[in-house]
Amino acid sequence: MSTLILKDALHRLVLETNDDTILRQVQHFFLSIKEKNNTMDWWLTISDNEMALINKGLEDAQNGKLIPLNEVRTFINQKIGASFLRYSFLKTKNG
Repeated sequence: MSTLILKDALHRLVLETNDDTILRQVQHFFLSIKEKNNTMDWWLTISDNEMALINKGLEDAQNGKLIPLNEVRTFINQKIGASFLRYSFLKTKNG
């Protein structure tokens, strides 16, 4: 396949794709290969929704809406512990 035909085929695929996630992934892949030092701004590879969630978290942090680490750890330990106990119970119950 010639370079011109390959470019045309890739161009058609891009034009026929309306999924932002796929387009960002293709962009990231292409740029990461093209870059000599293989560095790429990951921000360009995430969805608009992911960007909005990160920006919301940053805004919350700037406004002092933070949760202390010890509270987060306690919450996670409670959830993991509860999940582990449920899993152990089901495993024992179902053999």
